[in-house]
Amino acid sequence: IHSNVTDLRRSLSFVPMLLALLCLSLFGALTGLARADTVRFFNWADYIDPEVIADFEEETGISVIQFTFTESDVGEATLLVGGDRFDLAVTSLDTLGRLLSANAIQPLANAGISAPGALDPEIANLMARVEPVFNDYAALYLWGQTGLVIDERAVLERVPDAPLDSWQLFFDPQIVSQLADCGVGSVDSADEIVAAALAHLGKPPESLEAADLDAAFEAIRGLSPHVRAFDSGLYDSLMEQSLCLAATWNTEGVAAVYELEDSPYTFVTPKEG
Repeated sequence: IHSNVTDLRRSLSFVPMLLALLCLSLFGALTGLARADTVRFFNWADYIDPEVIADFEEETGISVIQFTFTESDVGEATLLVGGDRFDLAVTSLDTLGRLLSANAIQPLANAGISAPGALDPEIANLMARVEPVFNDYAALYLWGQTGLVIDERAVLERVPDAPLDSWQLFFDPQIVSQLADCGVGSVDSADEIVAAALAHLGKPPESLEAADLDAAFEAIRGLSPHVRAFDSGLYDSLMEQSLCLAATWNTEGVAAVYELEDSPYTFVTPKEG
């Protein structure tokens, strides 16, 4: 499920976690630890259908050993400390920059391959604008957006004039405090929530200015007492309908809308981006 390219362009700097990238981490191959008939794959949990891996193994004769992670910080730390355990990894655009700075990954050319050509050129160019050497080290795999999952009935019962199209619904303590009893959740990702707070405050989501970041963290501190869970896996909570408001990725958001029978939820892209 994708927003259109215009929306992506407008909010590109705001969705670093969801610009999931396919990167090569080839220390194992360089040290002789990797076998030609095996690929050690480091990936977000639940990011690929097991049948895809099974089909790949059947068609190529190459075995895939998949290792997974559920939190961005854990995935990044694992690659920085033990990247030589993997041949291929899925990470995010902001993480890619830090891995490059740490010399933790190798260029695609070192593996004798080039970036795939059948990618949307506009999105690929956007990636290169953010990270100029992007196409030398990575290939675009998935992209999406972060937004709000809302049980409109429950929210409007408590806050009749709630701004359902705005990050204000999530970050305004006077509003979110009234929703605590029906359950407020958030992804456990500083990259997402700090950027969202900056957007809410009318500041550039990618800002590194100390004053902007201080303001963002102050907004998060005001929100935190009313959040039931900071959890990067909100799927179960949404399926159990134990939350009436959640800041999460469109994957879990759309699942809450379409997988539940008579779902009470809608998924909203806030107007601020």
